[in-house]
Amino acid sequence: MSERITMPQLGETVTEGTILRWLVNVGDSIKEDDPILEISTDKVDTEVPSPFSGTVSALLVEEGETVEVGSPLLELDGENSSEDVTNDTNDVVEEVVDAPTDQNPVQEIVENKEVVEEDQPITKVKNIGKVSPVVRRLALENNIDLESVQGTGKDGRVTRKDIDHFINNGSGKISSQTKPSMTQSKSAEIGPSEIPRLRKKIAENMILSKQTSAHVMTSVEVDFENVENIRSKVKNKFKEENNFSLTYLPFIATAVVSALREHSVVNSSFDLEKGVHTVHENIELGIAVDINQEGLLVGTIREADS
Repeated sequence: MSERITMPQLGETVTEGTILRWLVNVGDSIKEDDPILEISTDKVDTEVPSPFSGTVSALLVEEGETVEVGSPLLELDGENSSEDVTNDTNDVVEEVVDAPTDQNPVQEIVENKEVVEEDQPITKVKNIGKVSPVVRRLALENNIDLESVQGTGKDGRVTRKDIDHFINNGSGKISSQTKPSMTQSKSAEIGPSEIPRLRKKIAENMILSKQTSAHVMTSVEVDFENVENIRSKVKNKFKEENNFSLTYLPFIATAVVSALREHSVVNSSFDLEKGVHTVHENIELGIAVDINQEGLLVGTIREADS
């Protein structure tokens, strides 16, 4: 049965993506979750995994081409459709849930403890389908046992940031052939390490910000249709002239500046020691910039309203 894989939506505001590189060719046999291509959006560059197994019958988009979310990317011939895959997954979940309802489940688990430890390592069971292909690749390249990485994603899922944090903090590399001790406490593996200068500065500024700024959040739904219309008209010319894509950030920054100009009390600060409240005339806009996933630097645009 033929299936089509479409451009995924990687974020609420993402409307299109550019094909950076195909990782498969026509005629290749792939399995579910195998990476099939790399795409670039306004928000992120990432690999896209296949939602099901089959044989690649056609690549519908050329490398370097930009297409909208939902556009067909690849055709796949396989026995299982996406619905079949969902049903198969549900069957597996049901089997796992229902398994302990056999007679004397506790006794059976105790009696087969050695079999579980020797034949079914916990690492493999826990991480099947719980990490992305990018995370699997990074773990393999760095010889990291995913069981030893503390996941911060949904339901304890190990993310790329978790892997990077694990590597950057010198938590060590564990051979995939070596099974972690079942009795040793995980906390025993964590020791003091020197804080990199950049991260120390980030921590100091974060604490200072918490102490001197009011941290509040509000959520407002806005209509971005006019913004998207303008962006669509000028984005190609903008990229030719500047050699990088026009994102939504400049529009959002402009809106923030306009709002601060209209509601100047938001652009103010308190000095509790002097008992003074100061409304600032100039608008200085800070924008956080990621530096190769090593941290964030906040560049400040002075007199952003001028």
